[in-house]
Amino acid sequence: MTLNLFLTKETNLPPGPYPWPIIGNLFQIGKNAHVQLAKMAQVHGPLMSLRLGQQTLIVGSSPIVASEILKTHDHVLSARYVPILLQDKEPTVYNMNLVFKSECDDGWRSLRHIYKSEVFSSKAMESRVTMRENKVMEMVKYIRSKEGEDIVIKDVMFVTAINILSNTSLSIDIVDFEGNGIGAGIKDSVRKVATLCAKPQLADLYPILGRLDLHDWYKKVMYIMECEFKTIWEDILQSKRNGSRDLLNLKDFMDILIDRGFTDQQIYPVMEVKFHPSLSLFFSSLTN
Repeated sequence: MTLNLFLTKETNLPPGPYPWPIIGNLFQIGKNAHVQLAKMAQVHGPLMSLRLGQQTLIVGSSPIVASEILKTHDHVLSARYVPILLQDKEPTVYNMNLVFKSECDDGWRSLRHIYKSEVFSSKAMESRVTMRENKVMEMVKYIRSKEGEDIVIKDVMFVTAINILSNTSLSIDIVDFEGNGIGAGIKDSVRKVATLCAKPQLADLYPILGRLDLHDWYKKVMYIMECEFKTIWEDILQSKRNGSRDLLNLKDFMDILIDRGFTDQQIYPVMEVKFHPSLSLFFSSLTN
């Protein structure tokens, strides 16, 4: 668990390895960050501070510290670091989601309340038990139909996971087990965004560089968001707004956002962030 801090005067920071001038602890962390951070925690304790360029990073690595961060002080520490290249260039993406949010303001609280009450509450979870069971049974049926053939289990599980998510959010399957559907390319899109987001940008490590984008990071990320992700739910959103919603069935997440007065430009980034982190984490776990 890591937290980025923006401090002009750094006092009362947890212990940590000595940072080198300019580069900080970048080389000490290396490529296998989780392994190196675990080793550092054995020396410096479950709460430690590091420097990444000019940024301060606080790392918590024990259940007790995690509880303090996620429960005791969650309102103070629930914000997320926003890449500098996104902060000003894309204010809608910056303001209308829980991932790219650097402070817990009223908009953050409102969106969090929607997730808590409409997506993750016991009532909401129980209302979609049948749907989730059906998706799992469809997966089992497909695997049985391929008896004697080679199949890629992680791809089959990915389709099941994405259709559970898409039915919760949009009330439809967006891809089938053969790779067809409006979301046919979403796995590659998720992989590309995850790869881009995993690469630290110089402007994030050294804010003095401002909005310098040496590798067209912003252009690549926004192309995927605007030209690949957005097309998946753009037609669905317009169809719902034009009155094709089934008012007798359970409302999905997009229906809820529409009912609460969200505009199209507000809904798009919410959906993008809802899909990408979940699928990226799931895909990474399958790959590992």
